[in-house]
Amino acid sequence: TAASLSITRIGLVHSKDALGQAVLAGFNAAMARHGLQAVVVATTPNTTSMDVEPAAQSIAKAGPQLVIMGLAGTAPAFVLALRKAGSTSTVYGLSIGASPSNINQLGSLARGLGFAIVVPSPFASKYPVVRAYRKDMLASEHREYSLMGLEGWINARVMAEGLRRAGSSITRQSVLDALSSMDALDLGGLRINYNNGREGGSFVDLAVLDAAGQLLI
Repeated sequence: TAASLSITRIGLVHSKDALGQAVLAGFNAAMARHGLQAVVVATTPNTTSMDVEPAAQSIAKAGPQLVIMGLAGTAPAFVLALRKAGSTSTVYGLSIGASPSNINQLGSLARGLGFAIVVPSPFASKYPVVRAYRKDMLASEHREYSLMGLEGWINARVMAEGLRRAGSSITRQSVLDALSSMDALDLGGLRINYNNGREGGSFVDLAVLDAAGQLLI
């Protein structure tokens, strides 16, 4: 997306742990594919550390057009620190950073933040899988839709299908075999396929938060 918009000055913030290293590896690979180099890479101590100000100041000083935010629960603190440091950079985060709690903490700062998502937005009713999720939520008297809620609902659907395919004499191995042989399970606009590996889904999109905190595609 950044390449298609001619954005070349890109920075990254990630945590100094296993999650952060995975984010860094993916970031470096993507940058290499497009012949780009990061203008700044900043780190936070770990996934849960709120010591984000040094990273925010480092990125604000470098002034990238776009910041890739490889953070989870500390994302709101980082965005607040980044804006406080005077940065107006566009920020794209991971789906794990788009939890309801994070969005609520961000308040008005949430508007315009982008997130890479691996399932449709829970507000994108054009997808049958989203309509089915929302129908089940309403049936259970829950009206707060979220990306993580939809991911959990999809996980439950996949596991239920795996158990069904495992047969009447269920064992750990029979469930693994059933899941591993799952080929193009259609949940309604979202296909799950473990037949060629363990990635499952291939859905990837970029969603942006609006003023109401809803993810728009």
